Amino acid sequence: MNNIPASMLSAPEKTILSFPNIEASKFIKLIADCTLDNVSLNLNTSPQNFVAGLKPANYVNVGIVLADPATRLWKAFCAFKSDPSFQQSFGEFYRDKNRIELYYRTFKNMPIEKIGFVGIYEAFYHSILLSEQWHLSQLTRIQYGHLLQSEFAYDNGDTLNKLLGEETLSEIRELYANDYMIYSEAKRVFNKRWERYSKRAAMNVHEGKQIYVHVGPPKTGTSALQSWLNRSTQSLEKLGIFYPPHKFDKNGVSSGNFENFVTFAEDGKGFFDDDKATAIINKFNESNFKTLLISSEHFFYYLLWFFSRLPSSKYIFYIRHPISSLESGFHQEVKRHGRTADFSVPQKITFTNLSIISNLARAFGVDIVYRYYGDKSFEGGSLYSDFSCCFEEFIPPPKLEKRLNTQYSAGALQLMRFANTFAEKWLLRELDFFLQKESENRENFSLLSSSDVAELKHALKESAMKVLSAEKNLDENKFNALLASFDHLPFYNESETVKDLKFVLDRLKNKRLDLALALNKQISHKADDIDDSRLYKIIRSHTAPSAYEYYKNKLNEILPKLLRRLKNK
Repeated sequence: MNNIPASMLSAPEKTILSFPNIEASKFIKLIADCTLDNVSLNLNTSPQNFVAGLKPANYVNVGIVLADPATRLWKAFCAFKSDPSFQQSFGEFYRDKNRIELYYRTFKNMPIEKIGFVGIYEAFYHSILLSEQWHLSQLTRIQYGHLLQSEFAYDNGDTLNKLLGEETLSEIRELYANDYMIYSEAKRVFNKRWERYSKRAAMNVHEGKQIYVHVGPPKTGTSALQSWLNRSTQSLEKLGIFYPPHKFDKNGVSSGNFENFVTFAEDGKGFFDDDKATAIINKFNESNFKTLLISSEHFFYYLLWFFSRLPSSKYIFYIRHPISSLESGFHQEVKRHGRTADFSVPQKITFTNLSIISNLARAFGVDIVYRYYGDKSFEGGSLYSDFSCCFEEFIPPPKLEKRLNTQYSAGALQLMRFANTFAEKWLLRELDFFLQKESENRENFSLLSSSDVAELKHALKESAMKVLSAEKNLDENKFNALLASFDHLPFYNESETVKDLKFVLDRLKNKRLDLALALNKQISHKADDIDDSRLYKIIRSHTAPSAYEYYKNKLNEILPKLLRRLKNK
């Protein structure tokens, strides 16, 4: 259990006090969903009455999340405005005497310092990490959609100033002076506890040593880079760079150094493992290496922990064109995450991954090395030469490199998506290996028509402007060049996809008859559950064995067993 004092391994029931429009219920749900022990916290929606009847000895079991009073008022006003019958202006709303001193009336006789958990809405990410000390359970991977919902997070009041204006804010501060007094005290307590937490959480890296963390994100050539780095460890070591070796599958695809930092519980929840991380950092500290390089696209999902544990590290992040990411992401969902739903064109498109890491990096004050993913954007002409530019001295890039974890062909993608609806895990795994290899030398294609691409490009302009405005560390020229460099691959319509599907099935039957027959058998057993009769018929007809093929496969199954028996005799 990470950073939780041994003296706090058990505790009575805990309660979060809920103030309007600070979303305490979402906070509680996040804790329940993202802890190893599925922690259950109580929610109290009448904090004033609750606190009035509370004994001082139980203050430690109370948790609060407070927002800037102006933020709370604006969010409440927006919620009321969603009702067409609500006619008040914002001025009338915040001058309502019933809303003034909400915090003060609750906490005037309760020392904030004595409250068990104090979170700040405007420092939500830090508050989540800090809560671990209170609810006493290991946090697991948190979906970023749960974290990045507040437009007010970590902006130092800029958003409020733009929305409300200084004159309105000044009036609110005057009217709500007592609430601001409570809020300021909560921030003081929070900052004190966060400082204590961060000192305890941050891992000691010896002076003169530097850590580089390559976080991907997914579908930016991470498998190719890791394959190169993994087989070049001796060359890297000669330059004083330690890259911990890792495993990879038979197609050369790996998760990089993921297992050195993340552990999975029995229920499948992944969590940042401080013990593992400390072991690898200690090994680095005790070595003569000057640089530790670690890489995994899965690190991207654990940025809260990396940023709080290794704040002085340099984080390498590749920016990919969102339209390319959209299509590549769909391939990955089908290949690795069992997606069965067909591809659909989104109504809007944004730089989602870039927004996530830049938002979190600003909050934690870490250094991001931004790189730009694309053949026309790579310095030196390749991903390998571009990655090398992150270091003062690095190994030479490979002259010719095999493509890894490439996208499926159109027919392979259709087959895998459909197989996800009925095939057993072992067959899906073997089918993926086959389809991945078969697709390596096939022409890439697009799931988007020309009109789809035109609409998405238009929608992307506004998002691009927002990103450039918010993230000052981006190279504007390179960023705009990346946007302009998008090449639309050939679009495969339905008939072309079906043609390729038949080709892939014929190749499967020719090269891996055992897989084709298993596919035929398993799909026939699920015939009643399959909605797409057209695909069902195509797969059945193209994997159905002839008598010769059937007996040939049976012989291949029986012969090794027979030979083993004879050998044992």
